[in-house]
Amino acid sequence: MSVKKDLDVITIGRAWLTGQVSDAQAILQMADRYRSLSALWDQARKGREMAAHKTLADPIFNPLWRRVALTMFLCLWTGVEIWNQTYGWAAFIAAITIYCGWNFFVLWEDVPSKE
Repeated sequence: MSVKKDLDVITIGRAWLTGQVSDAQAILQMADRYRSLSALWDQARKGREMAAHKTLADPIFNPLWRRVALTMFLCLWTGVEIWNQTYGWAAFIAAITIYCGWNFFVLWEDVPSKE
């Protein structure tokens, strides 16, 4: 008996348990399903990874001077927090500075204007 290409895993499993399909056919169908599920998973992860570094992507930051100015401001703010001995805030602002620096200077691609 031939197995339809669009059978779901439960139907394939039932057909296999009742002896309607051979082991090889069941394995092939389940492998195809697994392969398509893996491809969907990879697509979803790739989309999420691409979106993750686009969080600061806004046309307002296209000019280099704005990215440099914001990063320098955050560096100065970190320094002020260290000067005031508020090390928790200094660590927090330093983390934001590193995040901005990474996104603005390593991952940055100019964003088209929304207009």
